[in-house]
Amino acid sequence: MRDFTNKINNFLNAAINTTILMIAIGTFLAFFPTLSLEITRWIFIIALVSAGLSMITADLTGKKRGGIISGTVLGSFNLLLGLIILINPEVLSIIPIAVGFYVAISSLIKLRMTLALKEISNSAFTASILMNIISVVSGFIIIFQPITSTAVAVMLLGTMLIVYGVSDLINIVILKSHVSEFSSKMKSAKKYLTDDVQEAEVIEKRKK
Repeated sequence: MRDFTNKINNFLNAAINTTILMIAIGTFLAFFPTLSLEITRWIFIIALVSAGLSMITADLTGKKRGGIISGTVLGSFNLLLGLIILINPEVLSIIPIAVGFYVAISSLIKLRMTLALKEISNSAFTASILMNIISVVSGFIIIFQPITSTAVAVMLLGTMLIVYGVSDLINIVILKSHVSEFSSKMKSAKKYLTDDVQEAEVIEKRKK
């Protein structure tokens, strides 16, 4: 059970670092929308690679590598996008799409944990769901924004990253405040956190 709790904490701690980084980048882009595209490209390369390595490292510190709350898949996705942008400078146009997909995927991964809150706290569940919805909507706005002006598009991207970052940070705080309850009520949460919960149950039975 302790391994399960540590795994959730590792994932959420890595998510906090990534989210704070996204807020910082969003603020920078929102206030400096006319920044050169080359500098913008390097900002995203550093951000995506750093986020990817952070998520993968946090996941590999756990004894189980994989599962629904694993950061390996999301981290690998970030790392791959960062390397693609590094190797192919011409693909700057995919940055909003890449960031939008990251935001949406990250939010959907946390949604699986949010659903488990339904069995623990209705108020926390409602607040977490709301934050997830805001994050997902931010991701889709980034992906499908119709603005053609580069400066305005960069400003919108920065604003949406700030909105996503703040809502995601609130959501992470909510989830972290209930980590111990995820472990103590594993059977109720089982249908939402299947892989990791099953392993934790096996470990607990062996201890008994």
